[in-house]
Amino acid sequence: MLSNTPGNIGFEAAPFKLPPEYIEVLGGTNGASFLEFRRLFREGFEAARKHCDRIISEFSLSFSLMSSPPFLFCLFC
Repeated sequence: MLSNTPGNIGFEAAPFKLPPEYIEVLGGTNGASFLEFRRLFREGFEAARKHCDRIISEFSLSFSLMSSPPFLFCLFC
């Protein structure tokens, strides 16, 4: 994920951020909403892991198509 850094644009190091304020909104670490969030988040990663080869293939195909001549002008569209 891109982030704004003073005087520069860099890539975010963390793949996912869960600030304390979000946890508070979800009712704290023992709140029902937070526990449901954790369950769904884990299930989502487990589902993605089952299909990781297909996901990687789709991204690889997308990037290879973007670098072909008709799409070179649209890299930042």
